Amino acid sequence: SLTANYVRLDQDILSPLAGKKQLMSIKCSALYLSQFRHTAPHLLENGDGIKKAFIIGDVYIHPSAKVHSSAKIGPGVSISANARIGAGARLINCIVLDDVEIKASLHVN
Repeated sequence: SLTANYVRLDQDILSPLAGKKQLMSIKCSALYLSQFRHTAPHLLENGDGIKKAFIIGDVYIHPSAKVHSSAKIGPGVSISANARIGAGARLINCIVLDDVEIKASLHVN
């Protein structure tokens, strides 16, 4: 099911990678995201620039995450469960873990 796919991606792959605190984890995450573009595109966000945040490239956003519509996300970004992304935030090549809040207008790359 779709829910099972989200849990597997979020908990089994992305969180352990981020926990390693190595540049390699970001590269691995980006590789997974690009693979999902071909094997499971429904897991990736397709931003329309109107209702959702502006999405660039391959981006995973957990369904429970709250992302402000003025945020710019991607490429190579994974946002985990219950994360909160503030207005005007700019995220590039990063993994946002569960329950993390990114303040308004903060740039992370």
